[in-house]
Amino acid sequence: MAGEELNHNIRTIEKSILIRAQAEDIFFALTDTDELVKWFPEGATTDPELGGKYDFTWEKSKVWDHKRGIYTDIIPGTKVSFTWPVADLNQYTIVTFYLHSEGGYTTVIFSHTGFGFSEEWKNQYCEYAELWSFFLENLRSYIEEGIDRRQEQEFKCTAK
Repeated sequence: MAGEELNHNIRTIEKSILIRAQAEDIFFALTDTDELVKWFPEGATTDPELGGKYDFTWEKSKVWDHKRGIYTDIIPGTKVSFTWPVADLNQYTIVTFYLHSEGGYTTVIFSHTGFGFSEEWKNQYCEYAELWSFFLENLRSYIEEGIDRRQEQEFKCTAK
């Protein structure tokens, strides 16, 4: 019963994207410091193991400023999960990437869970849903074409 109540009180952003690459290559782009800065944060340090820490920074793009957290689940080539601070609300959420390869493609199933339903959370949910859509597409662009599209995007929440 308690689990059911919890599920009714949180929202999750869920997205899926197909990338022409093997899961191991995508896992590397999600966890390696040098790879991450080519498509996601502008600065990164990572220790991608269970309980390891990450530290991401954005300075030029002002998408976010600084995010620090810990890896909560790491399965090489299969899953990356970590805490994600929502500074405006002084709360942590959980970001997870599941990877499944078939042929020359990998399906990336993404979730960001822990959003509430209050007006403050609604604004955060909206912002994050839009930003994660962009960053997943940028991951695909970087992996498949070697192109980083961060400079082309103006980040703005348009949903009500």
